[in-house]
Amino acid sequence: MGLHGKWSVVTTDGPDDPRWDALRHLAHRRVIAKLGDAADPKIEDLVSECLRRVWHCMRREVVANPEGLVTDIAHKIAYSHIKRRARERRIFEAIDDDVLSVPEPERRASEFCEAFELSMFMVRETVRRIDAAELPLLDARRRGASHEETATELGIQPAAARKRWSRLQRRLRAELAGDPDFPLPLILGDL
Repeated sequence: MGLHGKWSVVTTDGPDDPRWDALRHLAHRRVIAKLGDAADPKIEDLVSECLRRVWHCMRREVVANPEGLVTDIAHKIAYSHIKRRARERRIFEAIDDDVLSVPEPERRASEFCEAFELSMFMVRETVRRIDAAELPLLDARRRGASHEETATELGIQPAAARKRWSRLQRRLRAELAGDPDFPLPLILGDL
């Protein structure tokens, strides 16, 4: 007799119930069928996750068709696993051996600081060239001052400080967009 006859309306005791083994076997078959690879080392983990979700569903409400529920959950879990595996493969294939050789932290930090300081120099010089009156605004924002603090320092309203900052960022982006060595998102995004 199939599971349908025994489980027409399911009230199960869970993993200790002898019928649970039949559901585990069904979940195992469904996961393998969806993955197409019986040698995948994650199969038991996926089956356990499937049965955990089934158990939670059965605790919340009466399940009239546990086989359908197991099949549906097993297919969703296997599909998620396939997508995750493909995404990880793309990421690891994109990584070059040069990227994996990480320089010592002191050198990395000093190179980043030099690049950041050069970029900030370029920003300051550009502001000095296009509108030197905005240098105090740039310096305040670079120190991490809020719009309100900047407005107090400059003796203007906070809304005016926001507007001037937005205009300055737009002008800087337009000026520096043609420079291939300037990392606009890094510097102007959180400046």
